[in-house]
Order: sequence, then C-alpha cells, then structure tokens
Amino acid sequence: MTQGGFTCAICFELMSSPVSLKCQHTFCQSCIEQTAPLNGTLHCPMCRKRSLPVDRTENKMLRAMCELAKEAHDAQCPHHAGQVMDYYCS
Repeated sequence: MTQGGFTCAICFELMSSPVSLKCQHTFCQSCIEQTAPLNGTLHCPMCRKRSLPVDRTENKMLRAMCELAKEAHDAQCPHHAGQVMDYYCS
C-alpha cells in the first residue's frame, strides 16, 4: 500500500489525526492548527476557501486507512531480518 493519497499537503508526511475542512480537503490536525491564525479562521492551503473551526471534522475513515498504511510500511519481513516487508516477500 502506498502513501500517495494519505500524505498531508502541508507536511508531506503520512497524515496524523486527519481533519477535513468545509471544502473537503484533508490535512493533519496539528498542521491545520499550526496554520490557523489565533482567531481560528483560516483559508484552505489547497483552494484558499475560508474555513472556520466548526467546519473542521475528524476524518475517521482516512485515519484508519493511514494507520493501516503505517503498519504495512513498518512491517518487518520474516525472511529478511531487519528488512521492511515488500511485494516479493512471502
């Protein structure tokens, strides 16, 4: 499983606690909190639409998928000590 669709556009890492804005773009919760000004209103880093704190929703499905992607990425190969599991390992 690749990280392609699970990468935060702010930190470029696998999303951690993903939250979706009103415009449906999703980022790490910590990235959005660091990006938001003190009053909490921000403009989406992707499309620049205005978003209030009440517009942010936890994306539970994406969080579960990111957790699975991290587990798959961190899986150790039983046949190659110290190596990460790959497609050709069985």
